[in-house]
Amino acid sequence: MSHVWVSDCRSDSTLIIAMKSDLSERSLESSVKAGLMRLLGQTVPFDLLPQKFWEKPKYPLPRRLPNFFVGNGNWIVSRKAADIIARFDLGDGGLYPVEIFQSDRTTPVEGEFLCLNVGAQKSAFLPERSPRALKQPGLEDWTLPDAQQDDVFHVSTAANDGPDVWWDPRVR
Repeated sequence: MSHVWVSDCRSDSTLIIAMKSDLSERSLESSVKAGLMRLLGQTVPFDLLPQKFWEKPKYPLPRRLPNFFVGNGNWIVSRKAADIIARFDLGDGGLYPVEIFQSDRTTPVEGEFLCLNVGAQKSAFLPERSPRALKQPGLEDWTLPDAQQDDVFHVSTAANDGPDVWWDPRVR
């Protein structure tokens, strides 16, 4: 039996922090391309990875950033979280250091942060064994409204092959 940890953090609005990045400012087209690649579970090439983030003046950063959050569409983790994630096989993806600043773009935010570049896909989801999964009308995509509960997401043995951190292309 395989055990898989499923995260619905991309849809948790409490983990989305309004930020801008050097990539989105330099090229909105490149930022959108990188975001699409992330959604598809593709490894984002280095030239499409932001290196610096800063708060939007209208949306001040929390006093202390969480260990895991989404900033400008990117998964950002603290050093503490990165040390745990780095123990796993990240396939073609990986962790890379980024800088986070206040809105003046020069005052650093306290802490060490890294972006998680997930670069692996596996088709392991078993919808017939996941009764709470909802099929999106007209699509081959599924959502898991109860993803944080145990035994609602079932996978095939394909989950055991390759990297430990991955996307299933059929699950949103």
